[in-house]
Amino acid sequence: MKLDFDRDLRIDETALDVECLEQPSLMMAYAQEAAEARMEMDTAKESLDVIEAQVDSEVRDCPEDFGLKKITESAIKSAVVLDERVQAAKKRLTQAKLDYGMTTAASVAMDARKKMLEMLIQLHGQQYFAGPKTPRNLMKEAKKRFASKSSNEKVKKAMDRRKKKED
Repeated sequence: MKLDFDRDLRIDETALDVECLEQPSLMMAYAQEAAEARMEMDTAKESLDVIEAQVDSEVRDCPEDFGLKKITESAIKSAVVLDERVQAAKKRLTQAKLDYGMTTAASVAMDARKKMLEMLIQLHGQQYFAGPKTPRNLMKEAKKRFASKSSNEKVKKAMDRRKKKED
């Protein structure tokens, strides 16, 4: 299932039955994305720990290679932090944390979508949409209200980055 956050978050109020049938699959897909992002974040953390340990060992074995004249715990710690491999691993961890946060937010949004479906069905049962006047176009109103939100783009970017890593 190809995920498209902007499309998946929308609700067609004229086809609530279809939306309800699709909701469990959407929730599962986004929960899976969040779980995979969590796994990537955990893997990035483990990788950072390993790289830091390797660099720490290298600094202790050959301090002169790292420009150290005197070996102190503070100097070793500084050399580890300044190492390019450690910095790159920290960047990967930071990106993985962002991706996890965005995919988790998308998963929470799918839960909010479920609740909104329940509310719309309740309104429908109360004849909210019935009557002599033409009902409002809720999709049009929702699009206007949420058009300026950039969170959808952030979620999409986070998921795209994860997909590119997988390919």
